[in-house]
Amino acid sequence: MNTLITNAPRLLTSLLLSLVLSVSASAESGTKRVFKATVAAVVAANTLDAVSSWHRTELNPLLRSPDGRFGGRGITIKSLLVGTSLAYQYFHLRHHANPRIERLDAIANLATAGTLTGFAIHNVTIPKQPPTR
Repeated sequence: MNTLITNAPRLLTSLLLSLVLSVSASAESGTKRVFKATVAAVVAANTLDAVSSWHRTELNPLLRSPDGRFGGRGITIKSLLVGTSLAYQYFHLRHHANPRIERLDAIANLATAGTLTGFAIHNVTIPKQPPTR
């Protein structure tokens, strides 16, 4: 099994722990710190999902490469979707600073991170196909 996949939970935990410690050291409000930590969780979970999907059969036709597997096209589309969502949150909160909206966005980010992590765990159980030539 891929070393990155087998070490992914440890890497993700280390990344999130270091982020939480660095964010908690700032002088921002608790809601803003939690929101920033959930943004990091979404980015980490999306990365973990993409790495665990690499060269495996992809069921989603939007993310599927012509050979039926997850590849560069899927990573590009997934990254654009997550990046667009986080950019919208950033600019919306920048112009309409509201702790209630930050809390709702943080909850949405946690749900997204949990879902993506669940997908990544599922992906690890799917065997990779040998490349077709």
